[in-house]
Amino acid sequence: MTTRSRGSTMRSESDPIGDAIAALTDAARGTRAIGAGTPHEHSEPVDFGEIACHVLTAVAANVGGVERLLSGRPGSWEADYVRQIVLSTAGDSAEELLRWCTQPVALESDMGRERRATPGVGADFIGRARAERAGRDVEGGSGEVVGPPR
Repeated sequence: MTTRSRGSTMRSESDPIGDAIAALTDAARGTRAIGAGTPHEHSEPVDFGEIACHVLTAVAANVGGVERLLSGRPGSWEADYVRQIVLSTAGDSAEELLRWCTQPVALESDMGRERRATPGVGADFIGRARAERAGRDVEGGSGEVVGPPR
């Protein structure tokens, strides 16, 4: 089924790339207030470079890191630019990237219970890092520990 988004962009309900393009197009058409509450108040176009960097960095955080994000073609020129953007935005440490996460992280503890935390809670990310160091398999963007120690 095809739907019409804001503007004239056509997209399918099951087309995440089309949805992303429509959302970013809407964001690019936005404005921001400068000098709000002052005699020099005015609006200007949004800083789309900042928006694009924010989106790419948050997606990298949500899927478990920039290398996981780019695993489809890690050596491409496109991947190189995305990697540069994410590392320039969030830094090169996993802890800094976690601050950009917008989805809950799920981990299985040593007790076998799954625990969920809201984005930005460092304990889950640290637990995931410890599981990886201990040689346990960690599933994609969910952060769920799925394997026994290797």
